[in-house]
Amino acid sequence: MAKRNSRSRSRRNEHQSRRRKGANRHAPARRSIGVRGMSESGLEPSGEPSAQVPAERPESANPSEKSRVTPLRLEWWEADRLPAHPLNWRRHPVRQKEAVARLLQEVGWAGALLYNERTGRLLDGHLRKQLCQGQRVPVLVGSWSEEQERRILALLDPLASLVEPDIERWQELLRSLADLDATLAQALDEFAQRLDVPLAAETLESADAGRTAAPLPETHFEVIVECPDEPSQRQLYERLTAEGYRCRVLSF
Repeated sequence: MAKRNSRSRSRRNEHQSRRRKGANRHAPARRSIGVRGMSESGLEPSGEPSAQVPAERPESANPSEKSRVTPLRLEWWEADRLPAHPLNWRRHPVRQKEAVARLLQEVGWAGALLYNERTGRLLDGHLRKQLCQGQRVPVLVGSWSEEQERRILALLDPLASLVEPDIERWQELLRSLADLDATLAQALDEFAQRLDVPLAAETLESADAGRTAAPLPETHFEVIVECPDEPSQRQLYERLTAEGYRCRVLSF
């Protein structure tokens, strides 16, 4: 009888031991679950900051978007630091130079030049750079390949010129400008003629007033003499110069 009781106690002890071991096996799992649970302060129950896994950013719909997007930064540079692009095809007539210079005087900078730091070339803003020699100018600095640079240089202005103006809204905007400078009015008049669109009467009056006020060129009286050969030309030039005439030598 004693032996049976002893064996019974032994089985109970063995059974309890197995239950304790089973509980220990589950304990790490319960602790790992507790680690995932955070308080609102972002701290673990122990007070230590948790190492959070950063959320994955959604992938772009266009796989090549990352490679095309170039970050830009705005900096102020000396205009003399910016070399003109050798392939710059834009030429700026006197009227445009005068108008841009006047606008810069009136409102200051309302845009920036565009520079490719990878090639060290200016892509946009050649006229403003020319007008501001010795001054600091705002520059948008980016980095593009040679092929991208050529595309920007070739397409930036033509694409902008494809805009279709809302004539009525444009005229309304022009009428709201007080005391429009004659130089700017004449530039607007030329722009309107190119587009074959009417211009507000007030703008036309400012442009006409500027033309009326412009001084007439000094009058010159000249005589062109044809010479049979270069020695004769030189001889005549020296004789007339000695007599006090201001002469110019022309060759065709």
